[in-house]
This record gives sequence, C-alpha cells and structure tokens, in this order.
Amino acid sequence: MFQRPFQQVVNQYIAGKITEAELIEKTEYKTRWGFDWQLYAPILRFAKQKQIPVLALNTPSEITRKVSRQGIEKLTNAEKQLIPPITEIDTNNIAYRQMVLKAFQQHQSAGHGNSSSANKFFLAQVLWDETMADGIATFIKANPNYQVIVLAGQGHIVYGYGIPSRVERRIQDNNNNNNNNNNNNKFIQRSVLLSIPEVTEVEKDKSIADFILEK
Repeated sequence: MFQRPFQQVVNQYIAGKITEAELIEKTEYKTRWGFDWQLYAPILRFAKQKQIPVLALNTPSEITRKVSRQGIEKLTNAEKQLIPPITEIDTNNIAYRQMVLKAFQQHQSAGHGNSSSANKFFLAQVLWDETMADGIATFIKANPNYQVIVLAGQGHIVYGYGIPSRVERRIQDNNNNNNNNNNNNKFIQRSVLLSIPEVTEVEKDKSIADFILEK
C-alpha cells in the first residue's frame, strides 16, 4: 500500500518523527491506494511500537499507468530508476499471463480492449510483481536473519506466479553468484491467503497457496 518513492516517509513514521496523519498525507495514501486506512493502521502502529522496519514496495502508480497505456519502452530514465532493470521484467509465464488476461477481459466492456492493450495490462501487472520482489529480495540479502512478511493482493500471490517466484529467482541468483553452499540460512517462502481465492483452477498439480484462512 506504500510506493517506493515514499520509503523515507515510512521510515520517519516508524522512528516517531512524524504522526500517523502525516504518514497518510505525505505518502499520498488516499490517492495512491485509497482503501480504508483502518484496515492497515493496526499493523503500522504495531510496527512503530516494536520498531519493525516497514518496506514501501509498490511501483509508483504513475509508472504502472504509463506502462499499461503506452508500454515500458516509453518510460524515461528517471522513471526507470524506480523499477528493477528492464532485463529483469520476466513475462514468460504463460499460465500467469492467461490468468491475468482473463481478469482483464472480465473488466472490459463488450467490444473494448485489444491484444495490444491486454499485453500492456499484463506487463503492468508483472512490473508490480518485479518491483515488489526486487524490494523484498534486496532487504533479505542485506538482512538474512530477518523474517519478512509481505502484504499483497491475491493476484500477486496465487500459484507463486507473481511475487514469490520472482523473489526466489533473485535469491537463487544471489546465492549462485556468491557460491553460497551454506544451508544454515536456507531461504523458505510460504504463501497465506486470507480467503478462498476467486481465480479458477489454472494448474491441477500446483497448489494455489501454502495456506488459506477460511472464516
């Protein structure tokens, strides 16, 4: 729910240098995310009380909008600084593409939307995933003894397609580059959905998540 350019603002809140109202205002929360703040407030208050770092993971909304409308090649050099390198934006997962494009088609009125706009929509979704995964992996590499809890929408989690697979790719690449044979800090991810997902079955032999909490 916080976007990358506002990491320092989040840090200031956790450090007690600004108020909760200032956090909401300075991160432009109401226009960039907009969901009821009270859904997240207890988590942020707890993190502040316990001095737990909070990561601003999301891609700036103006960048995802631009990519979804014009394509990633239209980003300026300054905009590219706020996302991972273009070479790391992996759109090769066909099953994930089909799942995302099905959701895209459901949100389009009859006769609207074409293959070009659908592909840009998928690219914007992947850009979210890669940006968040990049932030997570960067933190883990710098703080290998931390447990990181990520709050994200179901679409970024199910089947491990979105964020999890991209975090794992970065951690594995880092370990391979460092020739790390130490298994004492083995990297483990677990996905937890807070409700039964809306997506239809995509892969029969692949778990949609490690855990689903049913009410």
